[in-house]
Amino acid sequence: MFTREGDKIRVIDLLRGIIVQSGNDACVVVAEGLAGSEANFAKRMNEKAQELGLQNSRFANSTGLPDDGHYMSV
Repeated sequence: MFTREGDKIRVIDLLRGIIVQSGNDACVVVAEGLAGSEANFAKRMNEKAQELGLQNSRFANSTGLPDDGHYMSV
């Protein structure tokens, strides 16, 4: 989405950026808005994954971009 620091973007537009454009920047903005930081968001996602019984999944970021500690099984 090419968001810049200080931009004011509606949540619906961020969601469209994530869904339609696969906007990694929008993913980070939403993660920071929900959890304060992308690291905290990944921590919360890992907690939720455990609650759901996803034993072979670990999230390292909000975007899904490659990371050694980021994986998920079917």
